[in-house]
Amino acid sequence: MSIYKSMYRVLMNSSSDIIFHINFICWISAYIFAMRNFCLFSFVSGLSLWCVWEYIYHRFMMHGMRYVNEKIYYYMHGHHHVYPHKKSIHIPPFQWCIVLPCFFLLFKIIGLSYDQNVSYSVGLLIGSFIFDKMHQYIHLNKNNIKEIFEQYHLCHHKSSKEAYCVTSPLMDIMLRTFPYHTFGHNLLAYIPIPYYSFKYGVNKNNKKR
Repeated sequence: MSIYKSMYRVLMNSSSDIIFHINFICWISAYIFAMRNFCLFSFVSGLSLWCVWEYIYHRFMMHGMRYVNEKIYYYMHGHHHVYPHKKSIHIPPFQWCIVLPCFFLLFKIIGLSYDQNVSYSVGLLIGSFIFDKMHQYIHLNKNNIKEIFEQYHLCHHKSSKEAYCVTSPLMDIMLRTFPYHTFGHNLLAYIPIPYYSFKYGVNKNNKKR
């Protein structure tokens, strides 16, 4: 039973840098090993469209779980809102194990070729890695908040009904959960490039656009 308990702790762990990086290396290695021909367009599409899946998963799966089962919601995401700077900084391995294979099967059903699917999945995986690192930076840097994406994410912790995006604000703008009461944006915010769409596309002001 001790082996199973250890495996359980590893899969559920969201606070260990070592476990997070081992998990990422295992997934990226598996994809690269499975890849036959790299498709650049599919890779860039996966990286760019990560913000779409990030928004859907965060808003409708994580926060939506609150209306299905309060305990599961708390276990999966709610505790992060209760203790935002103390634990649950990383995406736990069990969520990667659920989400990444589902994406792969979904894109296979949609009709992507094997090489397109693998290349697209690698792009998504890199996007999720960037998300995790940006999210970690925000909460571990809580006493020195300067970057616009840091300030933006803290709006979500003040009101969980807005500012769901972490890597790119595109989906918040499109689905009207952008916190216009605090931030404004220009056309660059519509370009789904992680970090840069926040840095050059979002500004802090009180004027609604």
